[in-house]
Amino acid sequence: MLDEVDRLRKNHHLLELLNHYAHLGAEHREAWQGRLIQIEGLDPAEISKLHGELIAFGWAEQNTGQVPSCYRITLAGLRAVRQAKAQENEDDDLQEAA
Repeated sequence: MLDEVDRLRKNHHLLELLNHYAHLGAEHREAWQGRLIQIEGLDPAEISKLHGELIAFGWAEQNTGQVPSCYRITLAGLRAVRQAKAQENEDDDLQEAA
């Protein structure tokens, strides 16, 4: 799991996308959210790859049934966001102490 969280921390766009779904799902995680189709600096194919990574890591799930192109964050995705933020805070603390 640490390797996955490290991947998340190192890929700003992946973290941005996961944070997007985490923010939308904050009040009601079970609700499906429309697919984010624009991220500054990325073309649609790159955004599709990021969505694929979220699904592959189990951080988001896609509704391929009645509501196409909708996603929602999973509990594992919420944990990954928290872990990435905690590690970032630890790194900041270590840099300040140095």
